[in-house]
Amino acid sequence: MKKTLVAVAIFFVLAIAYNIYAETQTVLVSGSLRTRGYYVDNLNDLSDDAGGPVTTVADDGTVTTTYVQNDDQNFIENLVDLYVNATLTDSVFVRINPQAYGTFGMDDTWNVYMQEAWVKLANIADSAFSATVGSFYMNLGRGFIFSDRDHYWIFDGVMVEADYNPFMIKGGWIREDDQGKDDRDIYWVDVDYAKAESPFTVGGTVATRLDGPTDYQPTVLEARATYKATDAINIFGDFAYEMGDGTGELDKKAWAAEVGGQYKIDVNWSPTIRAMYTYASGDDDPLDDEDANYDPWFNYNYYGYAFSPALTNIQIINIGLDLQPTEFTKVFADYYYYLQVEEAMMVMGNLNLENPGVTAMTNGTDDSLGSEFDLGVKHTYTDSVTTSLIFSCFLPGDAYGDGADDALEIRGEILVSF
Repeated sequence: MKKTLVAVAIFFVLAIAYNIYAETQTVLVSGSLRTRGYYVDNLNDLSDDAGGPVTTVADDGTVTTTYVQNDDQNFIENLVDLYVNATLTDSVFVRINPQAYGTFGMDDTWNVYMQEAWVKLANIADSAFSATVGSFYMNLGRGFIFSDRDHYWIFDGVMVEADYNPFMIKGGWIREDDQGKDDRDIYWVDVDYAKAESPFTVGGTVATRLDGPTDYQPTVLEARATYKATDAINIFGDFAYEMGDGTGELDKKAWAAEVGGQYKIDVNWSPTIRAMYTYASGDDDPLDDEDANYDPWFNYNYYGYAFSPALTNIQIINIGLDLQPTEFTKVFADYYYYLQVEEAMMVMGNLNLENPGVTAMTNGTDDSLGSEFDLGVKHTYTDSVTTSLIFSCFLPGDAYGDGADDALEIRGEILVSF
């Protein structure tokens, strides 16, 4: 499916470019090279013994096997992004985004592929409507349901936008990228309301999955709000409810929520205090006719770099601090505490992430997953060169048994933009 839509998008790009070449206003070529190095210890199985492949079965029947990770391992990831952005007319925009990705120290291979490839028609017939066709990234709201941190998830389809100030309406049909997942159509509508000079922003999303190879066809309803009292105080909240057909003949009845805020103090180093609570429901009775496990929808947010949990059957308490010692340097520290909502044997790591975190199985007899400490620094050398270093340590709780060892992740990154 992805190849078909990419081909369609490129065809439209070439056809439009050929017919209105003389009207082309700008063509901009830009890109970036991201080199990220990892050192990990016990991250896979929380054991000093050798690691191995981890296989999990999702609710829709998809079988996923993570890579083999030894107790003590280091590797380097390189990601090359090239963007070709063209403004063909005042209302026709095009992007083509080839990527190359390689890892050294694991499989030592490079993959070259097309990521974004879309055509956008803006203000169609002088209306408030715009349409994007092809393969594109997508963020909705704060990214609680759909998010693409690090530009990981790509969607193929059609997105229609309508700007009726103070309402922004988006919707359409998409299909997730063919990354080992089943082809499943997703229909969605998203609305944001942001009145000028108002401290409130509210919004919501309705999305449903259809036409998959199994009867797993849930629908999610999400509502969100942000209150920016001052430049120093920001409060937010998200709520999502899943319903419809779960795995087999089970009824999906699950929910997730997230509330938090931050306070920036007007003193030297501009300290910002952050706090957040995240909840995703779990199934308390696997033998009944309900599926109460919340299934995250393309959520690419980090809830701790080492543990990196998925939003399923979990409670997360997060307290953080940001500091700005200089104009070009930012330091952050985070503490996370994790609990299972329902005691269950399961893998808690987020397999959607490039580094899926802890994929050891819980014992199902205790709800205490553990805690994590993260410390990081980000420095901007120039407008085009940024570096960062993150230290993350996960301390397993009783849900992993008395013999579980601490897990460590250290990642360093250099990002060069051009």
